[in-house]
Amino acid sequence: MKKNKPLSILKVWSTFQTEIKYHDHYLANCMREEGHETTFFASDSVEPAWKPFLKKKQFDLNETWSGHNIQRFPSITIANKPFLITISKFIRAVELKQPDIIHLLGLAYPVNQLALLTSLLVSKAPVFVNEHGRLAANKNGWKAKLFYWNAYFIYQLFGRKKIKAFIAPNEESKAFIIDRYGVAPEKIHIIPLGFDETIFSLQGGMRNQEKDKLILGFAGKINADKRVDRILKALAHSSSKENILCKIAGFNESNLAIKNELESFAKEHQLNVEFLPFLNSEELAAFYNHIDVAVYPGSISITTIEANACGTPILLNNSIQGLEDRVADGRGYLFTTEEELRDKIEFYRTQKRTAQINHADIANYTSKYSWRKISQEYLNLYYQYL
Repeated sequence: MKKNKPLSILKVWSTFQTEIKYHDHYLANCMREEGHETTFFASDSVEPAWKPFLKKKQFDLNETWSGHNIQRFPSITIANKPFLITISKFIRAVELKQPDIIHLLGLAYPVNQLALLTSLLVSKAPVFVNEHGRLAANKNGWKAKLFYWNAYFIYQLFGRKKIKAFIAPNEESKAFIIDRYGVAPEKIHIIPLGFDETIFSLQGGMRNQEKDKLILGFAGKINADKRVDRILKALAHSSSKENILCKIAGFNESNLAIKNELESFAKEHQLNVEFLPFLNSEELAAFYNHIDVAVYPGSISITTIEANACGTPILLNNSIQGLEDRVADGRGYLFTTEEELRDKIEFYRTQKRTAQINHADIANYTSKYSWRKISQEYLNLYYQYL
């Protein structure tokens, strides 16, 4: 197929919502600008982890979002995973669609396994799979092991020839794919996550200008894995804490207990901390353009790239392998211990006082991670197997 021929792309998710955007939301929009059509198939369920952050918690079976068609299918939930109850309708929908590309978000979900099996029956389209898992993820308990081994055998029996490539965002996820499914390394492509350049960019006049005041920030879906408490613990032992303001955004009714603990700790140690609600994309861009340094003390987050796109350096917990690219080109530092975090905070306090934080260079170096540029990597991969 010629590279300039518009593609019909079918993305299959276990659940799909439009309020909190993930990589496929952005890729679909970028590809639409070049004439490619993306359709989303999913169950009608809601991911439990997303519910506290969503305004809409029940979805229509047929919906149009940003020019893309979304088709959802009735399901039941077993062990927190949706299973479609209208399998024949799903198979018929894929057959009628006849996409050029079928792309799955994860292979462990029953909905996506059904999509793989369906592709063998009614479609000649090559199948691709994104996996963002970690090696340490969810092998404990009989339910987890059952899903783990089921996904392994699904790939070995049905996916080895039909699935043309797996896509991982980093080396950790690549290792996860090899470990979980037994995929050959040469079948795995690393394409990083990106940022929306129409929202996240360096904006002049928004940055705090007080040289003796360093503003740290964290924003995201706050839970135990994010380890936000590590920021406050590092500040509690800092000799410069009176000159540091920490802003933590991402609170709602689901994490009030964490907020209460942090507030008590901040008061006890006389820390300057502001607690903010969960931010939408536009609010998040303004947040990153205001703070001096973004800190990610727990599990990895896509928002590190969005912070860099706004010219903000990051301090990132070295939680998985392959994170060096997140801080390359002077965009920040990795840390492991709270002492290392405290030292890097002090480093940036000095940098702020001497006007040495080059926000423009950070934003420029990050531009290569825009979704528009990353979408070209996906398109090149698609055409390679057509």
